[in-house]
Formats: sequence, C-alpha cells, structure tokens
Amino acid sequence: MQNQDTEQFKIELQDDYTCKIVFGGRGLLDTMDEIKKCVETHNQMGKWMDDPAVPQEQKDQFQPMFINLLHTISFLWDLVKRAGVTEDGIRKYINVPF
Repeated sequence: MQNQDTEQFKIELQDDYTCKIVFGGRGLLDTMDEIKKCVETHNQMGKWMDDPAVPQEQKDQFQPMFINLLHTISFLWDLVKRAGVTEDGIRKYINVPF
C-alpha cells in the first residue's frame, strides 16, 4: 500500500456503512477545481441550450453531453462531501451564490 501522501484517495467504510473518502496530496483540491470547471461549462452550455436562435437539431446533438455533465457535477459534489467538505464550502469555492 502506498503512503497516503502519494495516494489519490482511499475509501473508508464507516461503522454505519457509509463511506468516507480520504484524499492524498492535492487530490481534494484538484477535485474541487474539476467541479468548478464543470459548473462553468454547465453555465455556458445552459445558456446555449436555452438560446432560441440555436436550432433544435444542434441542441439534440449535445443533449447527451449536457446530461453527462450534470451527472459528473453530482458525482464530484458527492465525492468531496464524503471527504468532509460542506455544501457551503463547495459553493464558496466554485463561486455559486446560492
């Protein structure tokens, strides 16, 4: 087993059978950066998807990617919450005011 400083992350099963994520090195910060990038991309894609000037055929083509992005944001959000980051902490880091 590697030293925790070089591990990306490990999963610890808790007594109540939930899991806790323990990040090593810059893992948590890198994951928070990824959430921030995903949210910024989501905002841009959302505006594009809502634009009435964009043909529906183009929107339909990118709809699966948009849905995948939503799933990725949700997954990463849950991952860092399991690592102990509060929802307020995530929102502050990614500059979401609500």
